[in-house]
Formats: sequence, structure tokens, C-alpha cells
Amino acid sequence: MRNNWLEENIQSVEDKFVNAELGSLDVIRQYGVIIVDATNKALRKQQNSSVHPLEIT
Repeated sequence: MRNNWLEENIQSVEDKFVNAELGSLDVIRQYGVIIVDATNKALRKQQNSSVHPLEIT
């Protein structure tokens, strides 16, 4: 079951968080999704980026 959580659609997890079906800890712990507090949106993977997503420029 846990592997299925990690394969869940990110948009679906984001929607469940916005609708208060999931808490912030459940989102990261169960689904591996990071929600940005300021926007309540899921942090998306950056592909083909030369800058690390957590690197401050």
C-alpha cells in the first residue's frame, strides 16, 4: 500500500490537502509531496535544471 501512495498523482494529493482531507505531515510522510505554505501548491520537480531547487542564488 505504501508504494501506491508514492505513485499517487501530485495534483490529487494537492487537492486532498486543500480540501483538508490530508494534513501537512501526511502529505510528505505518506505521499512524498512537499506543499509550499505560501501558495498551498505542491512543489514540482524541476527537470533539466542546472540549478539545485534548494540552492539560493
